Amino acid sequence: MMKKVVAGNCGGGGGGREGGKKSELEKLMEQDAARKAAEAAAKKKKEEEEEEGREGGMEGGRTENWLMKGIIVKIVNKKIGGGKYYKKKGRVEKLLEGGFVGEICLLGEEGGREGGGGARLRIDQEELETVIPAVGGRVLILNGKGKGIEGEMVGLDVEKYACTVRVGGGREGGREVVLKGVQYEDVCKVDGEWLRGEGR
Repeated sequence: MMKKVVAGNCGGGGGGREGGKKSELEKLMEQDAARKAAEAAAKKKKEEEEEEGREGGMEGGRTENWLMKGIIVKIVNKKIGGGKYYKKKGRVEKLLEGGFVGEICLLGEEGGREGGGGARLRIDQEELETVIPAVGGRVLILNGKGKGIEGEMVGLDVEKYACTVRVGGGREGGREVVLKGVQYEDVCKVDGEWLRGEGR
């Protein structure tokens, strides 16, 4: 025959020795349950992060340098070339000094076109800004989730300086993933043809 054990203090006094043991047992059981719940929550969070990372290979982090080969950038320093190149666009063709400086081929200069052929300058990323294409244009994600992946601009939120980008999963099964709220500074127009041709 089994005895039923009731936990808690007996009467209103200080509780006897037996009541104290039950209280300690309860504390241990509560601590164990809390530890197990925390472990389960941590495991679930890790699994969710891994699943999120598998969605189209969307792993990526933030770095100080954001320049990448093939992106189209705009010069924002009025002093470069005595102001001659201010607001001019160019394609990053080579990365220097740990990726903080780019060799830029100016577009529209000396017969230059989207395909190239213009003047070449070496410019620090601080003197450049990203170029945001119209909806339907090709972009490269420069920072954060999806870093280094090419995609398509599918929406712009001008008030929040953010956009929506659709990327293909490629090696992860070809699934499409839509990234919302990508900041303008984390995405840039890309010359994909050059990147896959001359830019290799």
